[in-house]
Amino acid sequence: MKKIIEWIKEIPWYGYVFAAGCIGVQCLVYLITGQINAGRAETVQAVSVKIAAIDDAFPFIVNSIIFYFASFIFWFLGAIEVSKCGKEHVVNLSIGYFICLMIGLMFFVFMPTYIDRQAEGVLDAVKQPGFTNWLLNLIYQNDGGRYGVNLFPSFHCFVTMWWCLAAHFQKRMRPGYKMFTVIAVILVCVSTLTTKQHYFLDIVGGLGLAVVIFFPIKWINPAKYIFKKKVSE
Repeated sequence: MKKIIEWIKEIPWYGYVFAAGCIGVQCLVYLITGQINAGRAETVQAVSVKIAAIDDAFPFIVNSIIFYFASFIFWFLGAIEVSKCGKEHVVNLSIGYFICLMIGLMFFVFMPTYIDRQAEGVLDAVKQPGFTNWLLNLIYQNDGGRYGVNLFPSFHCFVTMWWCLAAHFQKRMRPGYKMFTVIAVILVCVSTLTTKQHYFLDIVGGLGLAVVIFFPIKWINPAKYIFKKKVSE
């Protein structure tokens, strides 16, 4: 308990704003594009990126919804942990994060993809008794019902990978925490496949988006133009 209290005391006030803001804007983008894409799968305005040989190899595991949901906690804690490294890092990560969201928004609106959950055979399964069945069914019903949209790139995978990269390229981060972020990436990515929320290419797109934007932002270091000094590692 003492260590937890000490950890909380280390968090700057802007860390909470940063974490809540990142998740809030992400959810807003997802909800807006979800409304835009509603019905587009039925009218053949969206495409499927399913690779049967790969995607069908991942079984439907309803309990993996726990890891899918836990990602929100990881995102919040990940942003808070990085915020302890200083405002400069928060600025750089915020800029890169926003760019990723805007790229994702462009894909969702102009190159929409979908998943047919009825064809995947999961809609009847989640109607069975049990908490995780109820939870996954709740997700389905609030995320398109039969047709899930906003798939490529996977925001779940992009955001989890983002905080993983943010931790790994900070010398002040503990090795144990860095390993934890790697495990989080694996669990979240797999859960998106085993809950039939995404296809394999969506995962590749989400991870790739994080990598492609993270490193240029790190190199350009936009915070130096705001704070007029070099951002420490």
